[in-house]
Amino acid sequence: MKKKQTLSIGEILPQVIKESFDKEVKEQLELPSVIKAWKELLGETICQYTTDYTFTNGVFYVKITSSILRHDLFLQRSSLLQKLNQTMGNNIVKSIILR
Repeated sequence: MKKKQTLSIGEILPQVIKESFDKEVKEQLELPSVIKAWKELLGETICQYTTDYTFTNGVFYVKITSSILRHDLFLQRSSLLQKLNQTMGNNIVKSIILR
């Protein structure tokens, strides 16, 4: 049985920090394009009721100020997710959370 190469924390830590930082920065850079696609998809009238957009770990969080609209969009969540990714041209968004 071969002995696996062991690495010290000092060797691993910079790589882990870089990968984590890169992911966070990448998501923050993608947030404007996700918001733009969301607004194109829903239109100006509905977007008047949406605020506080966040994109973390593939999850797009949107605050909806109208409870009736939030419920309606909740029922269409899977369809919205598919159309959102299609509008963006890739599958960045894994889930939509409406608050």
